[in-house]
Amino acid sequence: MVGHVAVRDYPSAIVFSFHLTEHDLTKWVKQLSMLRTGAVDILVYQRNDLQLSLQNSAPRFPPAEGEWNGSCFNIGISALELKRWEAFFESALRDEGADVDHIDVDVVPRRSGDRETTLVFKVSRTGAPVGPDEARARLGLR
Repeated sequence: MVGHVAVRDYPSAIVFSFHLTEHDLTKWVKQLSMLRTGAVDILVYQRNDLQLSLQNSAPRFPPAEGEWNGSCFNIGISALELKRWEAFFESALRDEGADVDHIDVDVVPRRSGDRETTLVFKVSRTGAPVGPDEARARLGLR
């Protein structure tokens, strides 16, 4: 995995915030594509005594589920969720900025008693803000 990662560790939850630059986006999109197509089985982020791994999971729901194994957090991502991630990051890369500055992914614990976990993926550039009139026009609400 790529980018700078900030980890906020709370008693009942943990938040991984990935900050991706434009340079990181190119590598990240390739890695996600390789995971989705099966070219790689797992993506791993290692920091000191903490390891985060992403893998394909067969079920459609939940979109992301995970389990703690000591200091390692294993996350299974559904194919639909993985496609959503790819679309967001490809758009940010192709359009030189995403529509929003981040996406949040709530990871459902596989075992009861595991801590709640959220992944936050932030991109460095976003498009210009859209005003209410433009938003209505884009949604066909005029």
